[in-house]
Amino acid sequence: MSFEKAYEKYTNGTATEEEIAYVEEEIAKARKLGEIMESAMITPPTLEQADDNTIKKAKKQHGLKSVIRAIIVSVAVLIVVAGAVLGGVFGTAVESAKKQCAVTADQAKELAIHYYNKEFYVSSGLDKVFVEDCERELEYTSNLSKSYYKYEIEVKQPGGYEIEIEIDSRTGEITLLDADRV
Repeated sequence: MSFEKAYEKYTNGTATEEEIAYVEEEIAKARKLGEIMESAMITPPTLEQADDNTIKKAKKQHGLKSVIRAIIVSVAVLIVVAGAVLGGVFGTAVESAKKQCAVTADQAKELAIHYYNKEFYVSSGLDKVFVEDCERELEYTSNLSKSYYKYEIEVKQPGGYEIEIEIDSRTGEITLLDADRV
């Protein structure tokens, strides 16, 4: 028996005792289910009105956090971009200098001593000629693929001269920078 038909007879007053009991039992179940659902419902939270000071603090804090976050992200992006650009520039220049290097550091030292002996050697010097310092420096050109190394070498002879020369790693060309009597 369907509830709808039994309920219709119940409201018309033509239902049998069995149908009346069935309809009242179903209505009681429905009421009980409604009560359970009502008690289980969570009441929504009540919102209080915020005062002006609270609103101002929230706006200021949110604004400050957003600005700081934007600055940090911007700085991080700039560092990454600068690193990529500088890596490309230095990488190109260094690779070019390595390819164009025809004179090694040891060969540059030998050239420096030979140059000293030819131009500055003092026979009354106390000791033999030696290289005191040798530094290799990268020389950048406007066309980075033409960059090269230069050796700055300091040569000394006690009782003689102390000279500073520059040697081009591409050609071995020597340029005198400074000469002093020691």
